Amino acid sequence: MRLLKPVILCLSFFPVLLKAQLLQGVVQNEKGEAVPNASIFISEIARGIVANDKGQFQTDIKQGVYTCEFRSLGYESKTMRIEVPVAQGVLVVTLADKVYQLSEVLVSPDDEDPAYRIMRKVIAYAPFHRNRISEYQSRTYTKGTYRIDKIPGVIKQMSKMNGKKIDFDALTGKTFVMESDNEITFKAPNSYDQRVKAVKSSIPKEFDVGEENLKVVNSNIYDENIFKPGAFRYYKFKWEDVETNGGRTINKIKVMPRYKNADLYSGYLYILENTWNVFEADLTSNEMGSTIHNRITFHEVKPSVYLPTTYDMNVNVNTMGVKGSGRYFVSIAYRSVKVKQEKTPSSAREIPLLAEGKASRPISEKRKKADDKLMKDMEKLTEKEKLSTREAYQLSQMMQSVSESDEEKIHRKSLEIKKFENIAIKIDTLAFKVDSLHWAKVRAMPLEKSEARSYAVADSINPPDSIHGLSKGSRTIILELDEGPKSAWGKLLLGGGYKLDEKSWLRFGGIVRAPNEYNFVDGFYLGQSLQYHLNLDSNRYLRIKPDMRYVTARHALRWKTDLQWHYEPIRQGYASLSFGHIAEDVNRLYGMNRFLNAITALTYGGKSIRFYDRAFIHAENRIDVANGLKLTTSFLHEKRKALQNKTTYNLLDKTVGTNLPDEWVSAFPNHRASKLGVGLSYTPFYRYRIDKGQKSYDSSAYPTFAIQYQKGFGLPDNTVTSQFDLLEASVSQSLKTSIFSRFSYFVGGGKFLDNTSLQLPDYRYFRQNPILVGDKSFDHSFNMLSEYSYSKDYWAEAHANYKSGYLLLKRLPFLQGKVFDEALHLHYLHSDGKIDYFEGGYSIGLGSVGRIGVFAAFERVDYQEADFKGVSVKISLPLFSILEMK
Repeated sequence: MRLLKPVILCLSFFPVLLKAQLLQGVVQNEKGEAVPNASIFISEIARGIVANDKGQFQTDIKQGVYTCEFRSLGYESKTMRIEVPVAQGVLVVTLADKVYQLSEVLVSPDDEDPAYRIMRKVIAYAPFHRNRISEYQSRTYTKGTYRIDKIPGVIKQMSKMNGKKIDFDALTGKTFVMESDNEITFKAPNSYDQRVKAVKSSIPKEFDVGEENLKVVNSNIYDENIFKPGAFRYYKFKWEDVETNGGRTINKIKVMPRYKNADLYSGYLYILENTWNVFEADLTSNEMGSTIHNRITFHEVKPSVYLPTTYDMNVNVNTMGVKGSGRYFVSIAYRSVKVKQEKTPSSAREIPLLAEGKASRPISEKRKKADDKLMKDMEKLTEKEKLSTREAYQLSQMMQSVSESDEEKIHRKSLEIKKFENIAIKIDTLAFKVDSLHWAKVRAMPLEKSEARSYAVADSINPPDSIHGLSKGSRTIILELDEGPKSAWGKLLLGGGYKLDEKSWLRFGGIVRAPNEYNFVDGFYLGQSLQYHLNLDSNRYLRIKPDMRYVTARHALRWKTDLQWHYEPIRQGYASLSFGHIAEDVNRLYGMNRFLNAITALTYGGKSIRFYDRAFIHAENRIDVANGLKLTTSFLHEKRKALQNKTTYNLLDKTVGTNLPDEWVSAFPNHRASKLGVGLSYTPFYRYRIDKGQKSYDSSAYPTFAIQYQKGFGLPDNTVTSQFDLLEASVSQSLKTSIFSRFSYFVGGGKFLDNTSLQLPDYRYFRQNPILVGDKSFDHSFNMLSEYSYSKDYWAEAHANYKSGYLLLKRLPFLQGKVFDEALHLHYLHSDGKIDYFEGGYSIGLGSVGRIGVFAAFERVDYQEADFKGVSVKISLPLFSILEMK
């Protein structure tokens, strides 16, 4: 027993002797100046940390001897054996300036920069590195620091969170910080289990953290466009240096985007020779004045396996008057790593082992032959010292094919697009209440003075004991226009919504919106509109919109009522019923915007709409019969008669022409029209998403095919009617040709199978932009075609458009950072066997939001020589369509 007591006594002190120590240090250069943001990797525990702007670093570590690697751009890396605890208390590490002595490298006969040889290998092997890890466990520390310096007044007024205004004045000029301590388990291909052990935040509680903000960065650098086929279209590369580090050859590659674009990066990649993986990435992207600088360091967490150990992101915001900055830092310590293959394959024979389970699953003889051919093709490419760009892309696609898991292939080929990443976040009960000792152990980067002050202020307002967990509700800041006045008188004057109960609301147009249109047929429109909305459930609704107006020139009422029923959200079932008595455009489907017509008529006497009197009832139903296959059915009955102007008033007192030309009046008897319509549109393999029970289509690699039939039929009372049979068909598609360009086309035509009693409103008119400013897109419109051009026999039309972020003007260096894009447009029309119309144009704008273009056109009649119609400038503002609907 006496001998046992000293042993027990020694054992009781053993945990104390091995207790965690705080390793603190500073990284400096040979002049004694701090080296900011240096990365440190501790091999024995596979942990990466980063020094702060003063070169200071810290981490909690058990007593012992460790191998530490210190790295910083522009300095020679340094590996040291360090005994913890450090005798002098604070470890001082001195890095020598890097001496650039370019080694002799392989140069091709055509003097191609060696960077291209290296990057072709990197792109070819990127799928291997992307899919290499089967599982890992890590302890991850994150710290985010944020500061808002300026917010414009208009954004302050429009910003809301959970329906409440945000007090930006209380946030401006202050530093806020948030830290988290996490345990993460990853399992290929897409499963992340994140256990949040501790959270500390100085962010005000109205902005406080939600689960989305606690999600640790899990992006894979090999998913970026630099490492994918097509990269050489967007980037130039330059080989700048090579160094040898511990037997490894590391190439320094300068990355230069060919265009200034937010989706492209500039900076440096450090690539390991022979294994062709990233050793370090130092990349910057810019968008609308804001800059994001990412630095990611990779270390060998197990033999020949390099994973990111630190992420260091710096953000400077200077966009639309908003100014601010932020830094997000991640330190990762890997506890275990499992890989599908231990080393980078030097031969295609090793590659089949990549995808787990592929070697063991039974395969057909046909599949075996295809796999054998694939292996032979890959064998040829992997054995080549130098790959061409085409061969690099081919090998990359082959690598992806053999390394991709079955689950990933199913997800990629599935029509339903689901969120592939499966991230489960579990927050410990006491995560918000851990003490300072815990943070001293896990904190992988020292706090700055401003961060410490931020915590002190936050703790004085909300003591740690008062923090109980996550804030509830969405933490998203939404920019929205004010809903309108809140008082009853304000709503009466300006219009507004009235909530009737939890499921329904009523909206009133307001007295100031009583006059909403003007034309020479009816004069001013004075009246009101109402809108009643009833939510039948979370995805189904019923909407009723009555509108009644007194028209001053005709001294009559114009009215209509629209009923809309959204009844089947998954199959996109939508039914509508409209009825009323209004003045309608003869070109009802593709005519001019009525809001624009009112402006031109009232200001300078211009008019582009030819009206007729229409008393009608119209019913329509749309629903998906199958995925991508939409069925539309409709019925329309109208009483029609010609209209003539009742007023010519305009501000400039210009002479106003007649509403309908004389030849139209004689061809427009009072009549009735009854029409049945049925249409089908089909997009093969149309991918879709389902969000909260609502289906929305996304994209397809195939065109959309459409066919429509309309039947105008007579009535038994022997009145004049419009009788006809019309068949139309079209094919259209929009193709993404690069990350910032798209090609679209539309080819269509139709034939009146019977037109013996066809009336003017039933002619087939074409989509036009007849005046300087219109609401029709340039993509499918004729911009110089004569107004109210039509067919009453047959026609064919074609439209082709190419939009690019970099076409002509945007290739100029001083314009590349601007947000507008450019487009080329080609339009063709053949009508009734007599007319051939050609139109071409160039436009600039913001996608489909608004564009300005210049167009030239030729027209040939009766197969005579084509006549040049001239050149015209047009402006397309689809916003006017929204204003008209409002």
